[in-house]
Amino acid sequence: MKRRLAATLTAGATALLLLAGCSGPQTALGQSLETDLWASSEFEDGTVSITAESLEPVSKETMTSWELDAGDQDAYLARFTVKVVDGTWEQPEDDGDTTGMFKNQMWAIGTDDGLVKGPARQRDILGGQSRESWEVCPDSGAPIKAALAAGDEADVCALLLAPQGSTVTEVGYTNAKKDRGRRTMGGAQTITWSVEDIK
Repeated sequence: MKRRLAATLTAGATALLLLAGCSGPQTALGQSLETDLWASSEFEDGTVSITAESLEPVSKETMTSWELDAGDQDAYLARFTVKVVDGTWEQPEDDGDTTGMFKNQMWAIGTDDGLVKGPARQRDILGGQSRESWEVCPDSGAPIKAALAAGDEADVCALLLAPQGSTVTEVGYTNAKKDRGRRTMGGAQTITWSVEDIK
């Protein structure tokens, strides 16, 4: 039976969770950005380098073959690489198998109307079903955390949604750390990469 996300996503604010406070892309697709992470118990005092490798539209036919339905929204597959450049990634023994700092809703897609935060993978896209071993876009945190703890580069994938017919201009990570200044509060901020020719 087809798992539908449209009913969940269009019922509330999750469908179009627009993010504020981003002044525009910091760099282009394929380039890296270095950042600390906000509220990370596994990586409190370190820096990671994140590269947005690609962003590709997913057709309705492909979504159907995956037993998914984006409803009246456009779907995109985004791929990133993450590497620790300063500090040590801690991996507790009882760590579970979630993606943590790099789960689906930590990523965003930028449209002509603003940044749209990614939906929660298991709840909103898979209707409560787990698909950690999905080869097309894995959602298992274990290999990500193992790679970072070993000092290796980790591959991360996100399935993002945008209002149908939107012009896509950027892709972003929403949990970068914003340092507290004399006139600014600390917290999370969004860093973004510009994209072109996304149809």
